[in-house]
Formats: sequence, structure tokens, C-alpha cells
Amino acid sequence: PKTVTAGAPRPLVAKSFIIALALVAALQAWAQQNMITFVPKYLSDMGKTAAVYGLIAGLFMGGSAIGNVIGGNLADRFSKQRVAMTTLALASIPLFLLSIVGWSPWLYLLVPLSGMLTGAVLSIIVVLAQRTIRGGMALASGLTLGFMFSVGALGTLLSGPLADRWGFPPVFQMTAGLAILASLLTLFLREPIP
Repeated sequence: PKTVTAGAPRPLVAKSFIIALALVAALQAWAQQNMITFVPKYLSDMGKTAAVYGLIAGLFMGGSAIGNVIGGNLADRFSKQRVAMTTLALASIPLFLLSIVGWSPWLYLLVPLSGMLTGAVLSIIVVLAQRTIRGGMALASGLTLGFMFSVGALGTLLSGPLADRWGFPPVFQMTAGLAILASLLTLFLREPIP
């Protein structure tokens, strides 16, 4: 491992990299927050009990946590950009299927799978931000996670009226679109030199 002296200059990063990283982080956070917020209400409106939609919500969050570990491990072995692009693109499949299956036992697979694939990108975003933002790794982590939580909340603020007007399936389809758009934006995430 390379030894890094305190205060050593970090390599300059293109503005397009920073903008792409912020957009990928925002879209990933928005997609995840849509799922956490709207899946329980969607299932409740279909007459499912709190035990059922609580379990489904827990499966999504558990899948997200597992995906975070798997995504981080894969990103250490392969290109971070490639892992982020692949997992976000794959995430669009269960997110879209969720919008068309209605209530089905398949949700017990689709929901945690969508959580795992969208969650796989979180550690990648944080590590890329740590390599990019000047001022230290702790500052970069705090700024990145705070930004993602805030943008995810704002995203659901925009998604809520859409769900009220058109229903939850179109919002889940839009969420799949957010994942695809984030996947395409990872093409601009050429990793800075550590």
C-alpha cells in the first residue's frame, strides 16, 4: 500500500466527474427513498396487513444492506464505474416488474432484489466522493450521505403528488427509469487516481 502524507495534494478532478457523481447519488437516493416510502402504502391500499408490508419493507432495507456489502466487495475487485453501471441497470428490472405484478408472492423476491441492486452503489459513491472532495474522508462521507438523504427526501416530495394523481405503479415505473438514468450517468465516472 502507498503511504500518503497528511496534507498531500489530491489530484484535480474534472467538473463533469463531480456533477455526474452528484447526479448518480441523487438518482440512487431518490429511487431507494421511493421504495421505502411508497411500497408499504401500496400494499396497505391493496388490503395487506401491517405484518405483510412491514416484512416487505424490512426485506427491501435488508437487501439494500446486503447489496452495499456485495457492491463494495465487487468494486474493490473490478472497476467501480462498471459495478455501479451494471447494478443500477439491473435494478431497473425488479423495479419495473414491481409496477406490473400487483400483489404476488414474487414481491418477496423482487423487493429485496431491487434493494440489493440499488444499495450496491452506496459504498461506491461514498468512496468516490472521499477521493474527490478536499478536506478529508470524514467530511466527504458526511457531505455525501447528508446530500443523499436530503435529495432522497426531496425526490419523494416530488413523487408523492404523482402517486396521488396516477397511482403507485407509474411511480415505480418512474423509479425504474431513475435507475436507468443513473446507470447511464455512471459513464462519466472515470475514477480519479487515488
